[in-house]
Amino acid sequence: MSTPNTPEYPPTEPGYPAPQPGYPVGQPGYAPAPPPVPAAPPKKSRKGLFIGCGIALVVVLLACGVLGFLGYSAAQAALQPIKASQTFCNDLKAQDYTSAYGMLSTTYQGQVTQDQFTQASQLHDQIDGSVKTCAPASGNTSSFNFSLDSSKTTASFDVTVTRNKEFTGKLSLVKQGSDWKIDAIDPALQGTDLGPLQVANTFCQALVKGDYQTAYNQFSSDRQAAFTEAQYAAQLAQALGTGASITGCTPNLSTYSVSGTTATLDSTLNVSVQGQTVPVPQTVTFTKENGVWKISNLQNKVS
Repeated sequence: MSTPNTPEYPPTEPGYPAPQPGYPVGQPGYAPAPPPVPAAPPKKSRKGLFIGCGIALVVVLLACGVLGFLGYSAAQAALQPIKASQTFCNDLKAQDYTSAYGMLSTTYQGQVTQDQFTQASQLHDQIDGSVKTCAPASGNTSSFNFSLDSSKTTASFDVTVTRNKEFTGKLSLVKQGSDWKIDAIDPALQGTDLGPLQVANTFCQALVKGDYQTAYNQFSSDRQAAFTEAQYAAQLAQALGTGASITGCTPNLSTYSVSGTTATLDSTLNVSVQGQTVPVPQTVTFTKENGVWKISNLQNKVS
């Protein structure tokens, strides 16, 4: 007897492995654990940075303070000679020539006596007008050629003096002890050149004394080439005549003029004749030779 056919069931399909123990499948709420998150690095302290910045700030402030002090000291040092020059100026404005002379350095006073300084100052007041103002040329130490040496014992700067017109030149000072003194004055700052007037005065005084050699030495080289000293003395004696003598000269300062290397002056030669003074008007012309003023011509003026 045959057995009825029984259907065959294939074995389990390949590719579906059996679940491994410990890993339940299909159960809700069980997901694989996420990877671990690395820990955040510890925060760096900024305390050192703040301390460093604080130290830097202190250093900068100290440096600024030192520079400020040095700047203040330099300004104070610069003001001292400027104040001394202002004192000198005020003395000239007040025509206090004794005090002004006292503001000159020892070296300067060795070059000019107080009488010579006073006479020159008075002549400038007559010719150029009295001093009205005088000050550093542009009013501040950064723009008028101010110079103070490293030892702070000499200084120089441009000054403008106002009389009837402005005169500008350099004023030099030197420190003597604790005081600043005027050590040199630019001729351009003093006013009109007084050299020709000094020559005229020397010439006149020589004539009064009968010192013909000194009088002859005041002439220019061209003038001296025209006659000798002996010839000049003889001509002058003949012109004066017997019993006449020269007693002095009176310059007319209103006619005094200097231009470059030439100058002119009207002057009166005072001649004594038998007890009476006879004025002889003259025009004196000057020329500058090798930096020295000389008389180039004498011409009598017809009244």
